[in-house]
Amino acid sequence: MLSIITQDTQNRFWNKVTKKENGCWIWIAAINNHGYGVFRLNHKNMLAHRIAYELIKGKIPDGLTLDHLCKNPPCVNPDHLESVTLKENILRGESVSAKKAQQTHCKHDHLLIQENCYPKAWAKGMRVCKICSRITSAERLKKYRLTQPSRHNKTKIYCKRGHLLSGNNLLKHGLEQNIRRCKICKRLAYHNRKGVK
Repeated sequence: MLSIITQDTQNRFWNKVTKKENGCWIWIAAINNHGYGVFRLNHKNMLAHRIAYELIKGKIPDGLTLDHLCKNPPCVNPDHLESVTLKENILRGESVSAKKAQQTHCKHDHLLIQENCYPKAWAKGMRVCKICSRITSAERLKKYRLTQPSRHNKTKIYCKRGHLLSGNNLLKHGLEQNIRRCKICKRLAYHNRKGVK
C-alpha cells in the first residue's frame, strides 16, 4: 500500500499526531464515524492507524486486520496495534457478538456449556440454552392449548390474541350460535380497515 510515499507526505502525516502521556498517539485531523483517523493519500481516504503501522512496522499481513490494544480508535501508535484476524478483532471488542462470546451463563443463569446447548447451533458457533428453549416451548404450547378447542372442551377460553371469550367480550353467531368471536378483536379489525385510531 505505501510502497512509494514521499518525505513531504510523511511530514504532513506526522504533523497530525499528538503524543499523550499514556503512550497513545492521538490523530487530531479528520475522524470517521467510528472514531478512526482518516488521511488522504493518493486521492483516497485511508485509515490513519493503518498508515502509521505500515510506515513503522511494515506491511500488514494479508487476511489480517489491526486491533487497537489500547481500545482508543484515534490512536495511531504502532505499539498499540496488533495484526489479528477479523474474527479475533471482533471478539476482543465490545460489540454484541463479543459480549455474547464472553458469556458463561444465559439470561436465566443456566451454564452455557456444550452439554446444555443444541449441537447444531454449537457447531455453527451459536449457543442456544436447551433449558430456556424447553421452558419457552412449554409456555407457547400452554398458550396455544388455551386458545384452541380441545377434544373434550369444544369451546375456546381465549381468542388468538389472548382476550378472554366470555361475558361482554363474546360474540356468538351462526345458525346454531356455535361460532364464538372476540368483540375486541372485531372492533380492532374494523378500526384498522377504516383507519380510525
